[in-house]
Amino acid sequence: MLGDMDDRRQADLPWAHAPLALRILAAVIIAVPAFLMGGSLAGARGVAVGAILGLFWGGLGVLVAVFPVRLQRWSRDQPLFAPALTFGVLLFGLLFLTNMATSIAVFFSLVIAGVFAFISVGRHRRSVPPEPTRTARGRRHS
Repeated sequence: MLGDMDDRRQADLPWAHAPLALRILAAVIIAVPAFLMGGSLAGARGVAVGAILGLFWGGLGVLVAVFPVRLQRWSRDQPLFAPALTFGVLLFGLLFLTNMATSIAVFFSLVIAGVFAFISVGRHRRSVPPEPTRTARGRRHS
């Protein structure tokens, strides 16, 4: 299906070619709510978990704002990129939306992201194109 497509283009993001100063300003504007979100979870779930989630969402916001083309390339070329995102999103969802204990939420997030990483790495290894073979030189018969 979609994994079999070879000719993929980069998305045309309006801020990808903006001046660096504007992209950094956008990154700061995006990162501040992420750190506030991490701080709000730190009170209920612990400082370490709040810091990890704040840094995850803040770092992701900075990458999206400052390096959007590189982020798209990573999402396509790095097999562990999607599982790392899965871990952060799933952990935040479990901590924010459930009353599950923090250690159990971290465990479930790691297990699910680990299974996804195992699948992604296996799929990436199978999809690496072989090196092109050289045709044998010689006379052509018509």
